[in-house]
Amino acid sequence: MPSQYDNTYHWEYSKPSYDTVEEEAKFKAIHEADHVFEVRPPREPTREEQLEYLNWLNNEFLSDPWITHRFRKYTANPKRWAWKNKREVKNQFQFTFFVHALLGGVITAPFAVWVGRRAQHYQGGVPIVPQQRWVHDFPNVDPGYQTRKTFRWWFLGTCIFGGLAFAYATTSTSQKSDPWYQRPDYRPYPAMVPKEDLDVTQRTALESHYQSFRNKQYEEGKKRRTWYRLLFPNDADWTVRDTNHATHTNHFRHHLNE
Repeated sequence: MPSQYDNTYHWEYSKPSYDTVEEEAKFKAIHEADHVFEVRPPREPTREEQLEYLNWLNNEFLSDPWITHRFRKYTANPKRWAWKNKREVKNQFQFTFFVHALLGGVITAPFAVWVGRRAQHYQGGVPIVPQQRWVHDFPNVDPGYQTRKTFRWWFLGTCIFGGLAFAYATTSTSQKSDPWYQRPDYRPYPAMVPKEDLDVTQRTALESHYQSFRNKQYEEGKKRRTWYRLLFPNDADWTVRDTNHATHTNHFRHHLNE
């Protein structure tokens, strides 16, 4: 048995063993990439990218609320932009949920009227009036008050329950979900890096999740709309609208060879 001072045994059996040649090449490449190669430093930003970031930062600070109880979240830090996006998505989800709850309450109102009327009397038709213990001390001067109050409570309760059930059934929570923590809008803002045009998937996600992006798209395309061109032809934008087709027109004769 080799002693603890003789490293021959340990050196011989501590070498990594590989089952195949491909596995050996794979792990050697990983070791080389982790310990030998160096990470290439990013290039310095151009002056245009610096000015673009300063302009964006100015507009970003101007969009902050004046009064808020989460004022520390708006300080300069890497998570500032991501937190604002999460807050906007959350507020948009809450607004959509509230609107659906109101709509569900309106839909449930006819059924709630029947529930309120049914709660005013027993199954045999006798009105539900509270039985007093000391009639001589506390006379019931208005027996109909209990029936009116019962109708109101049961009507409002049924509308609230139906509205919440309708909102939970029709409102999707996928717009604020991030199970793999890979959403680019929940990460720090990519400052002073080359920007690429949004593809169809990214544009669709932003349009469906952010009301601010939809407002920005509307402002950019407002002067190209039909009514604006009809009412203000001198100030309207008459450029051809971009489409998903290869050419800048939707005429069928331009797509015969596609």
